[in-house]
Amino acid sequence: MGGMDDRFVRLGQALTTRRREEGLTLSAAASAAGVGRAVVQNIERGTSATMLTTSTLRYAAVLGWSRRTVEDVLAGRPTHGEPPVPAGRTGGDVVVDARSVPLSPRARVVVLVTADPAATPAEAEAALAAWEDRERAVMAALGGTAPAEG
Repeated sequence: MGGMDDRFVRLGQALTTRRREEGLTLSAAASAAGVGRAVVQNIERGTSATMLTTSTLRYAAVLGWSRRTVEDVLAGRPTHGEPPVPAGRTGGDVVVDARSVPLSPRARVVVLVTADPAATPAEAEAALAAWEDRERAVMAALGGTAPAEG
């Protein structure tokens, strides 16, 4: 068994830093990218691949990174600035949950549930509960499926 590819370890560390800067959990970032939590963990550890994958690009896009930024990090080059819209935030709000619904092979809609940065944990939980009450109807309207109840 060979060692990890240093380029992907560097990319994973950069993506981890970016996700944490934006206050996203592994689960929220994975959901927004349409991949499993374990996939994101492997990407962040640098163990996911020895070549650039669609999952890695989708995860990076959730964090506001273009393919060019990913390729720059892999190559050890300086990146070309921060993304124009901070990932994980909308108008200063913090993402509480996210869902991604494919629209076509190259497009998706992402539903973000956000809370004001000054919201208490109880208020953020209330926002999440309100989303859970409406999730099935919203996902059905978008042509996706909500997670099973349980």
